[in-house]
Formats: sequence, C-alpha cells, structure tokens
Amino acid sequence: MKKRKLSTKIIITILVVLIVFISVSIANSFYGNPISKAVAAKKINDYVISNYSDIDLVIEEPKYNFKFSEYYSNVYSEEDIDVHFLVKYSNRRIYDDYEIDVLSGWNTLRRMEAEYATLLTPLLKEEFVDSFNRVNVEYPKKINKADITKMLNTPLNVNDGEYKKLWLNLKHVDMTVESLSTNLKRLHNVLIKKGYYIDEYVLWIDGEGQYDYINVTGIKANMICDGLTELIQYSKDNREEAFQKYGINTHFK
Repeated sequence: MKKRKLSTKIIITILVVLIVFISVSIANSFYGNPISKAVAAKKINDYVISNYSDIDLVIEEPKYNFKFSEYYSNVYSEEDIDVHFLVKYSNRRIYDDYEIDVLSGWNTLRRMEAEYATLLTPLLKEEFVDSFNRVNVEYPKKINKADITKMLNTPLNVNDGEYKKLWLNLKHVDMTVESLSTNLKRLHNVLIKKGYYIDEYVLWIDGEGQYDYINVTGIKANMICDGLTELIQYSKDNREEAFQKYGINTHFK
C-alpha cells in the first residue's frame, strides 16, 4: 500500500511539474521570458543612446511580439510630437523604424490627417445633424523630404497647399444618385464657406443593412457644379468609362 501511495504521489508530482512546464512554455511563447526581456531592454537602451544621443527620447519597457519572435520598444520624444518609432530586437539583431516613420514623413502626415479630421468633425456634425457618421482626411500625394522637414512637429496648416482628400460617411439619408450629388454639394459649400479647401471627395452612405451602402469616389473640387448629378449617374451606368475619363467611381451595394 505504501509503495502504491508513493507511486501515486510521484505520478501526481510529475504531472504537476509537466503542467507547470507546459504553462510556462506557452506563456513564454506569447509573452517572452524575463531573462530575454531583460537582455532586449539592455540592448535597445544601448542602441538608442548610441544612435540617437542628440535627441531626448523616452524608451518604453519592451513588449514581445510572438508572431515574429521579437521584442520591441516604443521610443518617443516628449517635445517633438512627430518623433516616435519602434526599436526591435530579435536573434541578436536590432533595428528601428526611425527612417520609415519619422524621416519619411509618415508620422507627420498621419498626425496632420487626424488633426484635420478632428477639426472638421464639429462643423460637419452641426451641418449634417442627423446623418453624420465620421470624416477622414487623407494626404494621398507624396511630399518630398525637404517639405517634410519643414512640417515636422509644426502646427497643422489647413491651407498649406498640399493635395487633400476628404472621406465623409453619412447614414439615414436617401441612397440615390441625387442624394450623393446633393450632399456632396452641401459638404463642399460649407467647407469653402469656412475656409477649408479640399481637392478630392469621397462620399459613403450607409443603409440599414450591414452590407447596404452606396458611395462615389474621385470627385474633384471642380466637379462640384450643376452637372454633378448627371456625372454621378453616368459613372453608375458606365463605371469603367467614367473611371477612365474622369477618375471617378460609384458603387451601389
């Protein structure tokens, strides 16, 4: 009996150890392990100090990306709003996204887009009281590095001359060609009146169903005229031709 009890205890102990080992292994595969994390933190900290000593940067605690088996830290400046990027450490290699995020202008453009949308949201909520859903602003054209350097960390200039595309999403309005035309004119006029100049528009109208919607894309500012309804109708009836001729596209779902 004693031998049987002893054997049972050994089996239970082995099972517990095995379960703990498996649990730790699974946790490490998703979150990394403390030792590797400490090594990554040291490597990342040394890397940032060595490569960006001229910038006052904050280095966040590393996190683990199990998909790519790498540790990464968010690094940012508390003074320069556009200076934020990731530093990654994996297999004794370390690299960062400073060039593609900061120097390329990616952070600057995304920040300007978000600020522009935030600026326009109260105005459009007031104009489209019961139908406004959301608005996005996009800078779709590439801006050269010289211009990005001038724009880095500077306040948003809504009339900086850069090409801008505005996406407006409405709901609870008629899902017709006439509705697209009427609301585009209304949008364009209120923006012009307030001193905002948009080069290109996209209007998206959601219906009641989950996949029930219509939209028109590629409407340039100079197309907002008395013939807009006919132009959108032409695009609806002749999508490929309209896209080739005018760069606009309509979709009725």
